Formats: sequence, structure tokens, C-alpha cells
Amino acid sequence: MFVDEVDALLQSGIQQRPVGVQTQSDLSEDHLTETAGQLRSISALVHRAATDEYDFTQPRLEARPPITNASSTTNDQPRNPVLAKRKSETAQLSSNSERIRKGPRQKPSLRDVVKRWILIDRVRRLWPEGQRDGVPQPLCEICQTLDLDVHSFAISSKHVKRLRSGRTMGTLRQIWGRSVKCPLCRLFVKSRWTGILNLEAVCDVKWLLDGRKKVMTAEGDELMINLTRRLSVVWLDDFDNEAHIVLVYPNLTFGPQPLFLGRLLTSIEVPSAHLVKEWYQLCKSRHPDCNVSTSSSLRNLQLESYFGVIDLECMKLSALPDVDIEYAALSYTWGLSSSDVTRFYTTIGNVETLKKTNGIREIEHRLPNTIRDTIHLVKELGIRYLWVDSLCILWDNDEIRRLNSDHMDTIYGHAALTICAADGGDADCGLVALHPTESRYQPRTEQHVEKVKDDLRLMLVYPYEHYISRSSWNMRAWTFQERLLSKRCVVFVDGRVYFECRSTMFSEQIFGESPESAWYLDLLNGSLQQYKKLSDQPVEVYTETVKLYTSRELTVEDDILAAFNGIGKEICGKLNGEQVFGLPSSHFDYALLWQPDRSPERRATKGRLSFPSWSWCGWKDARMVYSRDFVEDISGNVNEWLLSHTWIIWYIRDGQGNLRLVWDPALHEHKATSVAGRWRGYRCQDSPLQDYDARSDLDTYLRPVEDRMKQRASNEFKKTIPKYPFGVRMVPPGKPSISVDHRFDRLGDQRFLQFWTWSARFHLEADGDIDEDSEELIRFSILDSNYSHVGSILLDRSWIGKADSGQGHDFIAISESKSFSEDEMGEWNFVEPVQQSKARWYVYNVLLLEGDDEIKSVSRRAGLGKIYKNGFDTAMPIFDDDRKRKEWKEIILG
Repeated sequence: MFVDEVDALLQSGIQQRPVGVQTQSDLSEDHLTETAGQLRSISALVHRAATDEYDFTQPRLEARPPITNASSTTNDQPRNPVLAKRKSETAQLSSNSERIRKGPRQKPSLRDVVKRWILIDRVRRLWPEGQRDGVPQPLCEICQTLDLDVHSFAISSKHVKRLRSGRTMGTLRQIWGRSVKCPLCRLFVKSRWTGILNLEAVCDVKWLLDGRKKVMTAEGDELMINLTRRLSVVWLDDFDNEAHIVLVYPNLTFGPQPLFLGRLLTSIEVPSAHLVKEWYQLCKSRHPDCNVSTSSSLRNLQLESYFGVIDLECMKLSALPDVDIEYAALSYTWGLSSSDVTRFYTTIGNVETLKKTNGIREIEHRLPNTIRDTIHLVKELGIRYLWVDSLCILWDNDEIRRLNSDHMDTIYGHAALTICAADGGDADCGLVALHPTESRYQPRTEQHVEKVKDDLRLMLVYPYEHYISRSSWNMRAWTFQERLLSKRCVVFVDGRVYFECRSTMFSEQIFGESPESAWYLDLLNGSLQQYKKLSDQPVEVYTETVKLYTSRELTVEDDILAAFNGIGKEICGKLNGEQVFGLPSSHFDYALLWQPDRSPERRATKGRLSFPSWSWCGWKDARMVYSRDFVEDISGNVNEWLLSHTWIIWYIRDGQGNLRLVWDPALHEHKATSVAGRWRGYRCQDSPLQDYDARSDLDTYLRPVEDRMKQRASNEFKKTIPKYPFGVRMVPPGKPSISVDHRFDRLGDQRFLQFWTWSARFHLEADGDIDEDSEELIRFSILDSNYSHVGSILLDRSWIGKADSGQGHDFIAISESKSFSEDEMGEWNFVEPVQQSKARWYVYNVLLLEGDDEIKSVSRRAGLGKIYKNGFDTAMPIFDDDRKRKEWKEIILG
């Protein structure tokens, strides 16, 4: 038992110097006894929290007997009353677990999850403080093999040290035992707090090159030189939570410069606001890529009467005087604070008062702490104007709210600086790093620092995205594009402050202020760094953006497109298209290949802003991904796939019920952009043709038409919908749709696609064992009329009861795919006829259809799968006609 092992360590450790204490004589016998008792409690708590190697991503709750250990069940009351309360609550939690029903994997209640997190946090809080100063404790034998010194971390031409990278430090159980005496093991243990307690998890460390700086050689050439290394700490069961150990700058006579070394928060002699100002001024003066020129979009918005800002000099609302004048913007979460009842918003009734000099000052006491802190910070930075949504938008007028929300790309994209308030869960938390000692704020976050040798102090750090990813601010849908669209951000999170721009990133914990171009590891996953990929890899940026965005939370379901509109316009602009319910028109066939990562629910639809089933915006409660099973084979050359392996001419109902082309080549000009040819979409009217294309018939999308498709109807429509019952009117190619408002990216369109393609009916059969309580999607086999395997599809669990109905299910082919993956088809994929497996593009990407909830003549998407092309020839008979297995059919998809 781990409890017994820790008790044994404690008994032997009583004679040792407790962690963080200079000499044994400094402690009384009572103090030693209390310390031992606290550590024994730690061992019991760890054992409890580690039960069943609990993983929040795949939770399982089972009945367990309560912990009965002499060290934790004594009748004597501990000296520490806080500890007594904690032990009592822990015993109660153990007792509660008796009442949990045994059985298969169960989804825990929110209460159970919160209790488990509290338990884990108690263990972390009870662990002894690290030793920053004084006489360092010796490293254990395992850690001594790393042979650490200053020059392991700081690279200099005078001391070139060869390091052996990649070694195992042991399991969590072993490292925890050694950490009582070993300072480096303590850092390893503290890197583990990710919500998973697996005592047999193995820890690996490896050296990584970190900071690099650009210098000029004597010949005038640019050269990047290496300055620092980091020790990467990875737990092999949790690769996503990598931590790093860095050298703390000694503040002594020291050869290497401090760039990219650790900085103690207590060593900062100026307030955080002054440090932020230094970062901001450094970026403005040294980063030309971040000083993008003002575009016409801001000029147009600046002239609009509904766009206003806060004049911080006069403390009033006003128009932005000129596009060349700097303004800052605030990105924050409103939250559900108790002060919401009295929270202040701008309305038609009070806006005139707020436009008067000192109008904002008179109501400043009613503003949440985050807005008040931002006002003072922006003033200190020397920026006169500030945009805050709750003050700069009229919240009792839906039209004004919509007009502003549709210009978020302009508002945040042209702000000189965006303040990202990610501390806490609501607007009352404030910008914590600006107030490290004030009682109304949480205490300044701790740093994990250990003194390993007399001249060597090490700090445990996480990439800053680690802190941001866990914040409530990062979970909100609106804040997603606010950060991505900004050219500079100051991020306040977890009591820390970071500065990120499109050139670099600065942190309080790491010395990174360099006037020259520099790079270090924290830049790898920065959101604004990912923005740089937009010019070269816009399709990849789009798919990644959809995945990240659909994992966010929305308070108002109807905001799903409005909160994506800004970043969507940026991406679609690079792709030379527009948004069609969140999908780029220029790559529409590709954009349809999304899948949920778990069982989704339909997003409620109402009125003009109803959301279609064929777009990711029409579903909720799942993250939408572009799986490698569907896009890996075509990502090598998306343009060639769009032109050669798609055939549907997609139409959509506009605001007046008329059919217009989703992609109209005549309305787009060919652009010689930086986007590589393989990422480009459909052709434009003036796009150059290849020789073989010039000799072929082209369809409306300017794609070569195969002989088998030439006689097929593709743009002759007869199906109507109840709202427009008297025929189908089509908007001629090259003529803009009457209802399209180009400012708002076709949000006037209705949710109905209309097109022609192959249709057939197949059986469905669930594969393998099914966990009825799981939210994961279930793999179904698609069977032809002979019940032979011809395809595969992932569906939610509601299809278990529908699959074996015997009536078959409707599928349509939407594009071609090269093959199946092993996950999709399993072993039977490899016993198919040899001639089929060797054929190229022998598979259809298909949609499973079911009836629409509202309109009988409309179908809706139920899932995305794959079927062999020749499987359509052996599908179920159509209308009992055994000779007819597939049908070229007109479809309305809603």
C-alpha cells in the first residue's frame, strides 16, 4: 500500500531535516510531530484520489471500501484545525462512495467531479514548500545522473556542454517517495497536477533547445544563435501536459545574459503595468509585422453612427475621431456574478448622459473590477481610447447589437492592443497581476522554485497556453475570435500577465525582452503565431479553427455564427470565397467533411437564423473535427481533388426562396495570392485552364465533366418547399442574389441546399460491443442487399434502435475518396477483391439522410461515412424493382 510506504518514509524522515527548514534545532518536537501528521494525511489523500487511476476524460465510479489506516483513523484530534476539517470531509467522501452503484462505466455527476478535484487540490496544497534559499538538499542518485549545472541551461561559447537527452526518472510512486529529500524530484511531482492521479505513471525528461537570438555576422549575414536549453518533463500517460524546468537567473556576476532564463516574481521591482508598457512600446518600435496599415474596413466602421469608444481623457463615450488614432479593446467574460443585478450597461435611456464629460466617471463605481482595472491600465499605457462591449453598444437595441457584433473582426483586428482578462470566472475578478497584495483579489500565484546547488536554482514552468486553456475566458465562444483577430494581446491569467503579438511573446516568469528578433519554445503554440499560417495554409487553419471554436461555450445559441463571423471572414477572404453558414464557398465540398467527436444534439432553430444540419453550426454539445479518415488523402492537393473528384453543383435558397449557386465563378476573380496552388478552391471565371481541361466540357463550377455524368440533370429543379410552393426560381450565374447583404456574409440565406446526386438504400449494423452509457460515437457497418459489408459510418447511440429496422436507410454520394482506413473497415477491408483494392478513388464519401423535423420534402444530415462505389450497384432495390439499385436524385438538404 502506498500509504504504508509513505508512513515508512515519514518515520525515517522524522530524524531528517523537514523540507524548507534550515536546521533541525529550529523545530520543536511538537512542530515535528505536526509536520509528520500532515504528511501522513497527504499519503491517505493521495491514496484516495489515486483510487482506480482516476481520469476525468474517461470517468468511472465504483464502490470502494473506506480507507482504514492507523495513521489516518486515530481518535486523537490533529493540532491543525484546518487539517481536521479536511480529514473529516475526506472521510465523508469515502463514506459516500459506498453508496455509488457498482456496474459498467458511469458518467459521474458534476458534484462527484467537483469533489474529486477538491480532493486533488488538497493534496497539492498540503505538499511542503520548495526550498529556494539556504543550504540546498542533495539530489537523489537518479537525479544526480543528469549532471546539472548552470551551463546545462545557459549556452555560451566558452562552456560547450554535451548533454545526454532522454531518460526515465521513474514512476510517480517512486519519485514521490524520493521527493521528501530530493529538490528536483519535488519539481517533477509538482509537474503532475493535471487532474489524473496514476501512481504508476512514468516520467521522462529530455533536453530541448529553447531561446535563440538573431545576430549579424561580420559579413553582414543574419544568424540565429542558441542561448538556452530547457529540461522537458513528460509523463508518458499524459503527453498533452508537458512541463519545463528552466534556470532561474542568478542575479549575480554571471556570464550569459538573462534572456530566456527564469525570473522570480519577487524580483520584479516595478509594477506589472510598467512591464506591460515596456512590452507594448518594444513591440511598436521593433515589430513591423505587428504594425499593419489601416484598411478601408476601419475607415468605413469609424464613419458609422453606431460605433463608439470611451474617451479616457474626458471619461465619456464618443466617436473615434480618426482611423489613425490608437484605441485598445477589452476581451473578457461577463460571468454570473452576484453583482449582475446592479451591473451597468449602456442603453438608449442613458447613452446621452454617458456622452457628457465625466459621464463614465460618475458610474465607474458600478462597473465590474475588470473594466475599472482596464480603464486604469490603458490610461497608464498612454492610449486615450478604449472599446468595451458593455459600454460601447446599446444593449436594449437588437439591431445595434447585431451591427456591432458583425464587425468584431474590424474592432479587434485594428485595436492597437487587446486586454484579455482571463482571471477568474466573471468580470468582478479584475486583472489580478496588477493587485498582488489587495485582499479583494486572490493571492499572487506561486512559483515552483528549488535550490539544487549553491549556484543553481531551478523553476518549473508551463507554456502559457497551459494556463489560458484552463480559464473560463478561454471556454467562451466570443473570446475565441477576439484573441485571434488581435495583433497584440496582454493576457491576464492565473495571477500572471503575458504579452503576445504576431512576432513574439513576453512573460513575467521568463526574461524575454529583446530589441532584436528572438524565438523560444513558448511561441510554438501561441494563437497569434498560428495566425501566420493563414497566408500559406488557410485550409488547415480553417479546420483547426472550427475544431477549437466548436469546443467553446455559448450563452445564446443564436450567436453560433455571429461569434465566428469575424475570424470566418478573415479565413474565407484568404480562400477567395465567402461564408455559407460557416463553410467557405470556395472549398464547399471539402468543408462538408466535418464530424462530431461525440454524440451531438441539434441546435434549436427559429426564424431566419435557423441553422442547417449539413453545417457544423447546426449541432451542439460536441467538437466538430475534420478527421484524417476523410481529409488525409486529399490534403496533399485540395485543389486537384475539388476539380477532379467532386461533381455536385450546389445551390442554396436565398432570403427570397430563390436558388443561387453556392460557388459562382463569375462573381469571383482569380487572385495570384501567396496561397499555394494545392490549397486553392474551385476555379473563377478568369482562372487559367490546363490543356486537358480546355479540351473537356466544364460544368457550372468549371470542373471537367466525366462522360458518365454528361447526360445527368444537375441544375434542373422541380422540388418545392411549403413557403415557396409555386415553382423554383433560379438566380442566373454572374448576378448577385437580391437578398445577399455582403456586409454580413450571406446570413440572409435559408438553410436549404438543393442539388442532384446518386442515392441508394442500405442496411446498418452496429459493430462490436456497445457501452450504453458512453457518449462516444458508435461504428456501424453499412450492408448491401446481400448483407455484405460495403461501407462504414460513425453515428450517435440513438441509431442503435433504428439500425435493424429492415427497411434500409437513405444514403447519398457527395464526393470521391481514395480508400478506407483500417479503423473504418477493420479486417474485412482486406478480403475484398484484389482489383477493387488496387483501384484509385474507388470509394464514395456519403451522407446518411433522415427526414427533416419540420418539412416533409426536406432531408437532414445524420452522419458522414464511406461506401464502395460498386456497393451502390448492390444496394437495396428501389420500389421493389430488383433491377434498379441506385438513383440519380434531386435532394433538398436542410
